[in-house]
Amino acid sequence: MLWIARGDGATLSFTACESTASGVDRQTHRYVSFDVLIEARKYMEKTLIAEGRPAEILLVDDNRGDALLASHAFKEAKVASNLTVASTGEIALAILNQDGEYAGKRLPDLIMLDLGLPKMSGVEVLTQIKTDKRLQHIPVIVMSNSGAGHNILKSYQLYANAYVVKPVDLNKFREAIGLIEKFFFMLACVPAQEMDA
Repeated sequence: MLWIARGDGATLSFTACESTASGVDRQTHRYVSFDVLIEARKYMEKTLIAEGRPAEILLVDDNRGDALLASHAFKEAKVASNLTVASTGEIALAILNQDGEYAGKRLPDLIMLDLGLPKMSGVEVLTQIKTDKRLQHIPVIVMSNSGAGHNILKSYQLYANAYVVKPVDLNKFREAIGLIEKFFFMLACVPAQEMDA
C-alpha cells in the first residue's frame, strides 16, 4: 500500500506500508520533485498523455440537465475531451459494442454512469461492462443522486472504479468534474487503446 503523507514545498513524502505478522512496517521515501510534477502537468494539459489526443468520455445519464452540466464542465476542463452522451443503457452498450451507426467509434477512456436509468438499469450496464473482456479495463465512475449504502456497496462489488454522489450545487458539480478529470487524466495512468491485454 502507498500513502501520500505530506509535501514540504520541494518534494512529496510517500509512506509505503507493509503488513507483517507483528504489525505494520513503514518506510518513508522522499523522492518526487514538484518541478517534475509541474513539467508533467504542462505536457498533459489539453491532451490525453498516453496518445496525444483528446480524452474520450462516455456519459450514461437520462437526465438532460445533468448531461448539459457535465458537458459545460468538461469544456472548461484542462484536458481536451470528446463527450458522448447516452440517455439509456441500451444506447451505451450499442456504443461500446460498436453496433450499427457506432461501428468504428473509439472506445471511451472513461465511463460516467448514472444508476437510475430507464429500462436497463445502471447496475445492469455496469455488470455487462465489467464482465466483457473488451471493456472491463475501462474506468467506470458511478455518479448517482443517491448516497444509499446498498447502492455504493453494490457498485464496488461490481468493480466500479469510484462512486460519486452528484452535487446539487452547480459550482460543486463543476468542481467534482474537475477533480475526476485531474485524477483520471492527469494523475492516474490509463491504458492505451491499442495496448494488448
